[in-house]
Amino acid sequence: TEPDDMAHMISTLIAPGGRQPSRWPPAEFQEAVDDYMRRPPALRASAEPEGFKVEFPYGDQSSFCGARTDQPHPRYGNGLLILQSFPVTRRSDADGVKLALSMNRIELNEKPFGYGFGSYAYRENMLYFTSFFPNAAYRPGLLPNLYGSCAQRAREISVRLAGAD
Repeated sequence: TEPDDMAHMISTLIAPGGRQPSRWPPAEFQEAVDDYMRRPPALRASAEPEGFKVEFPYGDQSSFCGARTDQPHPRYGNGLLILQSFPVTRRSDADGVKLALSMNRIELNEKPFGYGFGSYAYRENMLYFTSFFPNAAYRPGLLPNLYGSCAQRAREISVRLAGAD
């Protein structure tokens, strides 16, 4: 009858920190790009004060990954939004949605392709993976690990959907 204290974690721990400016410092984005993203598996990368952009091989195309601090979460507030996109061709929107749901099933029930914090969605011939890390999750040195997770996800999706490693 009484909710566990964990049920209040968003209102007592996550949201108050999310009302503060993003804890992800701009210098860390440039450092991560310079130290990790300017070599394979990345094709190209850039940093800006609000995040980074990186492209990965994806069959005979490329996939995109971006991290942004200027896109707050509706409940968690400020933090780091990560969005990966993969071009896919499906006969219908329903087939695209089924693909996204099947990818979510794999992430939840099997081995995730990266850290697994997030979910897939489909829209207009693109498969998206979206993840959000609230300010409360920030730790110095975490960004290279998040990039590594994105790189691994890009590789796995390329192998599964584009047939190229």
